[in-house]
Amino acid sequence: MSFSWLNKVINITAGGDVKFSDKIDFGLTGGIDHIIRHQFVDNSVLVIDPSAYVYAGTQQFTNSYYKKSNFLLFPGVEQSVSQK
Repeated sequence: MSFSWLNKVINITAGGDVKFSDKIDFGLTGGIDHIIRHQFVDNSVLVIDPSAYVYAGTQQFTNSYYKKSNFLLFPGVEQSVSQK
């Protein structure tokens, strides 16, 4: 979800998001910009939009690997192991 406030001086944008998987991650966005528009005599237009944005969020990873368990001389089975 994001919101923008537009006016003649500066445009302000703020937003956030939630990502669902086996764990929940959150994200935030904030930014400002100002549109500069110049129309030339031949009716061509130049538009420049300098902006600055900040993005932040969580990233929760897991470490997964396979572990083989043996019993004496008998071959064992492979198990998937996940760690934070």
